[in-house]
Amino acid sequence: MVSNRISSLQSNFTGNLNYHSWSGNVKSSTSFDDTLQEASQSLKNNLDTIQLSPLGSQGPEEDNALTDVREQDLQKKYDFTNLSNSDFQSVLSDLVDMGVLSSQDCGMMYARPTPPEGMVIVTSSSTPPSHFPSGSGSLKSYADYFQQVLSQEEQEADFIKEKSGADAPSVFSDCIAAHRRIVNALNKLL
Repeated sequence: MVSNRISSLQSNFTGNLNYHSWSGNVKSSTSFDDTLQEASQSLKNNLDTIQLSPLGSQGPEEDNALTDVREQDLQKKYDFTNLSNSDFQSVLSDLVDMGVLSSQDCGMMYARPTPPEGMVIVTSSSTPPSHFPSGSGSLKSYADYFQQVLSQEEQEADFIKEKSGADAPSVFSDCIAAHRRIVNALNKLL
């Protein structure tokens, strides 16, 4: 039964995704298939109950918006002009705890969809986003990075639709939705 559910999930997964797991800190990169295999093994061993659902439906609830009080609490807790990568991860964890972001959003943070096999994407800004801020940076530098990622993904999805006549694989909309929620939350804190 577990293998049937995993097979069903794999057949419903369209497109390619560079996937990184999330647990407050970035773990080593794993493929979607590896992640499903780990979930299957955990279920077989009765170690965990794992619920997998479409990422696009995992956005935070509207009543968990970043309120002024929550925003002030975070501004007191962190120096947004000089965040280490560890501090940035902590900000995201706090946003998840507050319900502003979902853990799925953070799980998609480093995910980048790839185009369908055989398709080369050429857009007006085919330059990859600047590197993820390393060492330390301002909250604005993190927000700018994710805005660049989001813009590039949107352009790539539009290019795929224009050239193929069909919507981009669903993994594009999942990444775009998660990255948009991250950008919106970070911009609200600026």
